[in-house]
Amino acid sequence: MKTYKIKILQDTPTDNAYTILSLSEFRNRYCYLINKDNSDEFIINYLTKGYLSDHHDIDLSKWFEIIEVNYNNFKVGDWVWHEGEQKAFTVVSHISTLEKEWKPNYCSSEAANNCIDTYKRKATQEEIAYYDLHSFCDGKVLIGNYKCYYHNNTWKDLIGIHKNITAYLEITKTFSEVSTLKQYSSDIEATWQCKPNGLKVGCFEVKHDEVINIAKRLNLSN
Repeated sequence: MKTYKIKILQDTPTDNAYTILSLSEFRNRYCYLINKDNSDEFIINYLTKGYLSDHHDIDLSKWFEIIEVNYNNFKVGDWVWHEGEQKAFTVVSHISTLEKEWKPNYCSSEAANNCIDTYKRKATQEEIAYYDLHSFCDGKVLIGNYKCYYHNNTWKDLIGIHKNITAYLEITKTFSEVSTLKQYSSDIEATWQCKPNGLKVGCFEVKHDEVINIAKRLNLSN
């Protein structure tokens, strides 16, 4: 799709030459040149055809140039395909990579819609499934078919997860049940399970139940 922006051709009291403004920015900064009720189409014609201002005897086309800008029309929540990295990203509203909520498969709406040579199309369902990330351990672990991550100040690759979880599942098979005294009964019943302690990634611990949930997501459990 196309939209229009305005390039400043000469220095003005509010902008340097070659500054590029959106139509809304132009309305706010140069409200003395146009009426607030003027349509975008009127402003474009007003500047490109060299009309004289009602208030100033100057040719505005010497000061402002209308430029066409191509952009995509992706919405927040869409999945888009990155041509350079050959990966799928999900579109989110603007979010800094330094913020806690940022995830490695996020793409800002601004980037998706303005980088038309990078994001040319939506991702397919197969691509989405492969690059999607699922949250575990209160959002500190992200599991996906393409990559897995854990959070330690920033997102870091979780290497060897398939191998280690598979080995962990094998070890759990050797644990015996623990017989305990059943409440309100004199019978000894195997009512409790003995569970391993989970896995540790650096200083970060993944509890047993979360390991099992991750194994299910990765189709590693029976």
